[in-house]
Amino acid sequence: MVLLGEIGGEFEEAAASYISRHFTKSVVPLIVGKSAPAKIILGHAGAVVINDCGSAQRKIDILRYACVEIAEIIKDIPVLLERFNIFYFWLST
Repeated sequence: MVLLGEIGGEFEEAAASYISRHFTKSVVPLIVGKSAPAKIILGHAGAVVINDCGSAQRKIDILRYACVEIAEIIKDIPVLLERFNIFYFWLST
């Protein structure tokens, strides 16, 4: 499964909790927004980072704690899928 996450909100933290307790399949997450400035709303109301809550790094750390290997950039996704022997169809421009 590929999990795409962004800054703001707590859905990725909830996903990490679920993955660590119940999920048996491999998960390849990509969290975007690592360079987003704190306390600035970006794009929509949910994409704001305050006191590290909802930051990309916090989400990455929590997912790593759940023993999930993180895709640092989008090109890492097919590499990790291959490592987990997961069949995928990758569109390239």
